[in-house]
Amino acid sequence: MLNGCGGNLNQQISIGVLTVIFHFPPKGYITPETDRVRVQVSVEGLTQPLEQVAERPSQDGGEVRVTFSDVPIGNKTVKAIAENRYGTQGAIGSKEAIVLAGKRP
Repeated sequence: MLNGCGGNLNQQISIGVLTVIFHFPPKGYITPETDRVRVQVSVEGLTQPLEQVAERPSQDGGEVRVTFSDVPIGNKTVKAIAENRYGTQGAIGSKEAIVLAGKRP
């Protein structure tokens, strides 16, 4: 699930917030070795993507939110990379998202 928000409409806004929510199933339902998901947001004008890591909350799974603040408004590509505890990559997926000014998730 991807959510974006831009803040208050009474200001001139050029940045927003992007939140990515991961629902980790119990260990074994996805690639058994997946201990974390590396989240990358491609932003125009930056040579490197914004990046954060969502750690598996427990063996039983659970929800993890990753929030990027001060994201320029506009179209973004969000990439999720499953990794094991050593950083070896597994499954990779991506999704387009739009950060809009003045919108709340």
